[in-house]
Amino acid sequence: MTKDSLAKVVYDLHGGISYKEAQKIIDNMLDIIRTQLQKGDKIMLTGFGVFHVVNRKQRRGINPQSGDSIMIKSRKYVSFKPSKILNF
Repeated sequence: MTKDSLAKVVYDLHGGISYKEAQKIIDNMLDIIRTQLQKGDKIMLTGFGVFHVVNRKQRRGINPQSGDSIMIKSRKYVSFKPSKILNF
């Protein structure tokens, strides 16, 4: 499902808003989630799951083309843990 198809579902279910307004709602929700994750906050959506930022430590890796040992920088990434209701 794409962001556009999600906006179509919101538009179809609501009935009282335009398609452009449904797209704006989806964009605003994603912006809020993105902003909160960038701040390091945890996003808990009851019945769906939890998004949170994880710090990955610096580690040693191997360049697959040359076989040389390299250091991979530490970085942050977003992790998602589904709720028990969502888990299949």
